[in-house]
Amino acid sequence: MLSTKLFWSTSEDIPNRRGLSRKHIIEGAKNSLKALDHDYVDVIFCHRSDIKTPMEEICRSFDWLIRKGYTFYWGTSEWTAAEIAEAHMVCEKYNLVKPVVEQPQYNLYNRDKIEVDFRRLFQNKKLGTTVWSPLLGGVLTGKYNDCEKFPEGSRADSTNFKYELYLVKRKEQTQQSLKEFKVLADEMGCSMAQLAMAWVINNPDVSTAITGATRVEQLKDTVKALNVKKKFTKELEEKIEKIFGTTP
Repeated sequence: MLSTKLFWSTSEDIPNRRGLSRKHIIEGAKNSLKALDHDYVDVIFCHRSDIKTPMEEICRSFDWLIRKGYTFYWGTSEWTAAEIAEAHMVCEKYNLVKPVVEQPQYNLYNRDKIEVDFRRLFQNKKLGTTVWSPLLGGVLTGKYNDCEKFPEGSRADSTNFKYELYLVKRKEQTQQSLKEFKVLADEMGCSMAQLAMAWVINNPDVSTAITGATRVEQLKDTVKALNVKKKFTKELEEKIEKIFGTTP
């Protein structure tokens, strides 16, 4: 599947070069397709919501892209349940193509959106998901567990990702949970990354997960989560819940 996303400016941060105005959506889509050297993509994501642009304008713009053949579907990223519901209402009112997929964060530490906020959308709108950060940027692989400081060149060292909460403020609690999680992974005969990813994709409301791998070796390890998923049982789920205690 080939996809792209729209919202942020790629050059000057000026009006019409960011956000979800009709001008930026259409020009941005065309520029993205040119960069990809493709005539169309499968999905275009709104890579944030835009309170400055009317929802009708956003929906009509993506409907136009679909009807012109630039994309088959459109979706959202980090939108609230209320914003997605509003988009569906607008599309139903004006007979426009509705958004079909959302891209939220989802992992063993971040569960509320998927498991609580979007529950009704999954039931009533059959919304799909492409979740990001299933391994919480590597935290759930255990690679930071015994570090006094973040390894040079690691994601935690080189970005402003939200590591501080888990690796600084809640360091002891996180480390203890991950040590227990490693014991469970060892019993399963898999890596912590594989078990954490398998937990994510075992959720029936997760359509696909972005691996976030930076090396081929990481990708090869993570995809083996498909085999671990086959071993999931209610008992295993309960053990994981007991370790993390993050049920919404």
